[in-house]
Amino acid sequence: MMVRLVAITVLGMGLQSITAFESYSTEPTDNPLKAKMGLPLKEGGFVREGFHLWDPSIVKVGDIYHLFASCWPDDDFQKWKQSYAVRATSKNLLGPYTYVEDVLLPRPGNFFDSQGVHNPKVIFHEGKYYLYHLGIPRWQSGVAVADSIEGPWERRDESCIPLNNPAMWIHDDGSVYGVGKVKIPNPKYDGSKEFNHQFHYLQAVKGNSIFGPYTHLHGKKENALPENFENEDPCIWFDGERYHVLVTDLHGYATGLRRGFTYYTSEGGLKYELVSKDPLFSMMHPIRFADGSEFKFARIERPNVVLNEKGEVIAVLAACLPPKNQGGSRILVFPVNKYYRSGD
Repeated sequence: MMVRLVAITVLGMGLQSITAFESYSTEPTDNPLKAKMGLPLKEGGFVREGFHLWDPSIVKVGDIYHLFASCWPDDDFQKWKQSYAVRATSKNLLGPYTYVEDVLLPRPGNFFDSQGVHNPKVIFHEGKYYLYHLGIPRWQSGVAVADSIEGPWERRDESCIPLNNPAMWIHDDGSVYGVGKVKIPNPKYDGSKEFNHQFHYLQAVKGNSIFGPYTHLHGKKENALPENFENEDPCIWFDGERYHVLVTDLHGYATGLRRGFTYYTSEGGLKYELVSKDPLFSMMHPIRFADGSEFKFARIERPNVVLNEKGEVIAVLAACLPPKNQGGSRILVFPVNKYYRSGD
């Protein structure tokens, strides 16, 4: 069986999360993943007083779930460029998670991550943990390796993944496929590099190792998504036949709802198909919780998934920023009732 993004089982999620499962969707949906998604715990997920949290990734080791995330002080959200990676733990997949330690800090000197460590994602493969991340100020991605989830983490001096905010998958044979966001100049704005003056396309790479070297699978201005749909924050998993990605629909071109979590699949990893125009959720609508309450976040981004031993999705993760002056951003964990692929 293929190596999964995370190595966890559905056992041990906690009685509350199993017996109180309620569908997140209040209306019929043609999105097969959304149809199996449940409500998060209001007091679950990961909250750290005085800090912003972003970019969640979870792996299970023994009976404990380990959540990695970007972290920085909550006095200014824009300080994310000075973020670092932290680890938190819980006995319940849905949380709450408790902060344990700082994992990767910016390294002073001439390193690609000398100012910030962002978007950490963990993979377990062949007895080792790989924690790949975006480095600031070079906006390049590297990999740290450890024999234990508690470290120590061996960091290389140079970056090795040629993608911005990558999402990577390691296959059984050790080969790697990954996707990431690329910024393409928009002729309408005459070469402007402002965020909204560029196209944000998805492109893919492949390599024989997580450390590369990598081959780009798309031309400089190609988009792996259909109809020039834009993306940010991809995550990825593979079911043995197709690649699956969740992305943030930046401008709502794919779903009609800005920054909704949007689901695509691809058989060969070159061209992706939109599974549904119905997003999992969007920053335009309040989030529903298991206790019946609702809360409208200012931003909902950074999708990720948790898989069990069979490769089934058992949770969707999201980073959520409340309105101004209402605390730091937090991580939510949405239970999923063992989703494998559409039609199963």
